[in-house]
Amino acid sequence: MNPDIIETWAIKIAEVAAPDELDFAPLMTEAFISGGKERESLFSQKKECVLGGFGITEIMTVFPLILQSIANSSQLLTQILSPVSAIKDIQSILNEIKNKKETVSLNQSRTEALPEEFCAGLKTLLETFTDEICKSGLPKKESEVIAYRTLMRLLDNPSSSILFVNILSKPEKAKS
Repeated sequence: MNPDIIETWAIKIAEVAAPDELDFAPLMTEAFISGGKERESLFSQKKECVLGGFGITEIMTVFPLILQSIANSSQLLTQILSPVSAIKDIQSILNEIKNKKETVSLNQSRTEALPEEFCAGLKTLLETFTDEICKSGLPKKESEVIAYRTLMRLLDNPSSSILFVNILSKPEKAKS
């Protein structure tokens, strides 16, 4: 496991998707990868916690949900980030779509202009990300933005980000 890749990608993703959690993103990523109680602690929240705010003793964070979404979507992400992807220039397609001002759902508007053979996989990926993040209580639109920003960041450097995705998707280490 390459600690530089872990730290680099944790920071890159947090910068665009969870900037308030940037300082702790590498530590949260290490805990996520470690599994066991360390991973569980990332997702524990007390009833008095407020998402993005301080409760009596805890903060609920979004970044662990992003990591979980990446792990849960690793198969689709690997296909998208693969150098032999069916779409050679997906980032330019997504950037073009990003520039459109549409009032429909982000998932729908982001996928309508994509080639048909790629549309289903990307839509599933964005929906998986969005659903995972929505579990935290964030509104759907905000979850969609986080999902989209995360995917765009991973597409910045597919050959490196695919390594990060593979690290996150390995089965949780058993802790005794």
